[in-house]
Amino acid sequence: MQGSASNTANNSHMDNSVIPTIDEANPKPFIDKKSYPEYYLSIPTPPKDKSLEFERDKKIYKETRRLKDTQVWNDARTFASYDPRDISRFYSKETGLNISKENTPWTYYLITRVFKDAKTGGTKSTKQHYQRVRPFVYYKERTCSTIEDDRDHVNSGSYPSAHSAYGNLVALILSEIVPSKQIEIINAGQKFGYYRVV
Repeated sequence: MQGSASNTANNSHMDNSVIPTIDEANPKPFIDKKSYPEYYLSIPTPPKDKSLEFERDKKIYKETRRLKDTQVWNDARTFASYDPRDISRFYSKETGLNISKENTPWTYYLITRVFKDAKTGGTKSTKQHYQRVRPFVYYKERTCSTIEDDRDHVNSGSYPSAHSAYGNLVALILSEIVPSKQIEIINAGQKFGYYRVV
């Protein structure tokens, strides 16, 4: 992973010609989903209706509605995408790298591939197990994202968040690639998760 941080065309110790082709819209995961454990057995259950925890969740949701039309709201909209170009751009500042298919092809390939590991292997079965209603569905409101994105998520569970899992998995990987920026990168992963709350 260290080598992938600066693997430009002029980098003699990396052969960019051997980077496998990848379907960016539907990348193949590194690990078969059957190899993952049932995560719902090891993470907290979502709050029950009318519990104190659920009331706290509702309070947080209402607080985030006040962010409408702010920079945080706009950033949350931008990074609601799973597009590897967006997440590469998001982490470029914290890593000090200009992450892209052209500038850091191996890093970009890695970021693209792990998406399905976070989503299909890491969160999908737990979402299906709990089927927690998304806050915008519960309140019959719109999110900061597109109407198409909202429609795509109306019937899918909100817990655990695949977006947050993906963003934090990428942060963990990048913190190994650029260890001198670990704190900044991990903090960025937390911010990425907060964008999903928004």
